[in-house]
Amino acid sequence: GKALRDTASYTHKEFIDKKTVKGMGGTFRADEKDVNDGYPVIAYEFDGEGTAEKPFLIKGKDDLVKLSQLSLDSNRYAFYTDKNYRLTQDVVFDSSETWMPISGWKIDSFKGVFDGDGHVISNLVVNLDPSGPYFESMAAFIANASGATVKNLGIKSANIKGAYSAAIVANAVDVKIVNCWNDRSNIYGESIAGGLVGYASSSILLDRSFNTGTIDGESNVAGLVGHLSIEERSYILNSYHRGKLVGNYSNHRYEYYGYSGSSPLLVRQNLYTTDSLEYYQCADCSDANIYH
Repeated sequence: GKALRDTASYTHKEFIDKKTVKGMGGTFRADEKDVNDGYPVIAYEFDGEGTAEKPFLIKGKDDLVKLSQLSLDSNRYAFYTDKNYRLTQDVVFDSSETWMPISGWKIDSFKGVFDGDGHVISNLVVNLDPSGPYFESMAAFIANASGATVKNLGIKSANIKGAYSAAIVANAVDVKIVNCWNDRSNIYGESIAGGLVGYASSSILLDRSFNTGTIDGESNVAGLVGHLSIEERSYILNSYHRGKLVGNYSNHRYEYYGYSGSSPLLVRQNLYTTDSLEYYQCADCSDANIYH
């Protein structure tokens, strides 16, 4: 038969050379503990393993920025956008620093779990052109999330501007937001603006969360979720809006969420708002303990 030809571009000696490993894009590191016969092993950018039991630890601003960068790295985002993360301390940004939202632009959505562990991210600045393509103007801590969970996280004194804008997630598909809050942040979304979530589709669970920020926009401005477009059972529970809603059109401002119609799929329980807007009726929703 025909002899096989070795087309390998690296020899064993080259593979185990630290200079070679350093040039392999950061995905691998040298096998310093000799667990892989000297060949490169997988490198983690954070402490932890990214699992539910051992989440990657975000230990400060540098790690947070690194997560954003990795989520936008076309060669590495797939590994990092479906992992579990835990924030270990409060993070304060300088007013001169601009935040690039996690999983922004055309890069794949964030599908993991981000646990703020009760900590607060302060002074986040997102300034995206709202007149550009909407997928390039998702402004929030996380731009695009699908099947993700964000919990125990506060966003304080942020200034966020884009087409779809919110404090936590700009574009959410089947997302869970639990024990999250917007503390006096300014949110402007030209198309959609929400205190916590911009656009929510397919399904959403929002529980034990609140907004005290100022939400502004040209259309679909709401205290908790800018706009809902659900296809599966969804829940907005145990939450409140005590912020300020502004905008050019009063009939496009909603105390809890913007919505295109009634749906028996939506469960609303234990909510209150101090806003003076007319209460948004939903005849087919499952309601209990709504105060306004």
